[in-house]
Amino acid sequence: MLLSFPLDPDPTTVEIISDLIYANSTTLDGRRFAAEFVSKRKADATTKPKGNASSNLPGKTQSIADVVKTQPKPAQSEWGFKVVNKKKKGGRS
Repeated sequence: MLLSFPLDPDPTTVEIISDLIYANSTTLDGRRFAAEFVSKRKADATTKPKGNASSNLPGKTQSIADVVKTQPKPAQSEWGFKVVNKKKKGGRS
């Protein structure tokens, strides 16, 4: 919902954002969040068209499978389970 607001919001929109934060969080400062959100959204909007122009080519659509293939594979954990043989009964022959 926050991303549906305009890039350069008026003070009433900033107040709506801060009220939403106050209503949903007891630890965040709504006014500070709203100001930070607006400034970072403006910065993101100014840098996005420059880096995103080459990826908007019509023949360069990515599927979810392509994105998954490019992700690094997680390392195996050392705390995994290990199958062991049953303990043999010590016997006297």
